[in-house]
Amino acid sequence: MRFVMRALTLAAGSFVVACGLLPVDDGAYDAIGMGEYLNRAPSGIVVGRVVDAKSREGVADVVIHIEGQSPPMEVKTDESGGFTLHSALLGHQRLAIAKPGYIYSGGAESLSVDVRANTTIQLAPIEMILVAIPSPSTP
Repeated sequence: MRFVMRALTLAAGSFVVACGLLPVDDGAYDAIGMGEYLNRAPSGIVVGRVVDAKSREGVADVVIHIEGQSPPMEVKTDESGGFTLHSALLGHQRLAIAKPGYIYSGGAESLSVDVRANTTIQLAPIEMILVAIPSPSTP
């Protein structure tokens, strides 16, 4: 394992903007940025589908994100209600689920999921209950 760090020099001085431990084969110690660190770090994938609880049809444009993750990582469901969320955070996570006019049928606004390294987790259909038909926006 190696320790990597990258500093950004500003007028006030140097500030650490990224650091982390990464496996290395050649023993090199190259500085990398946080984006590159997250691309190389182990991650898990959460795949699911959001459906209307009554009709069982997919619900489009539902926003799903991992609570407390910074920077925020969110996705929207496609026309069939499907989504794929690539997570940089491993372990027990809470997925926040939101769409105007709907509530999550699980009784809260979030769903618990265990994200494992290099694993794709297929969730059971997530049911949303229509509580109000959103009114169209007026120009």
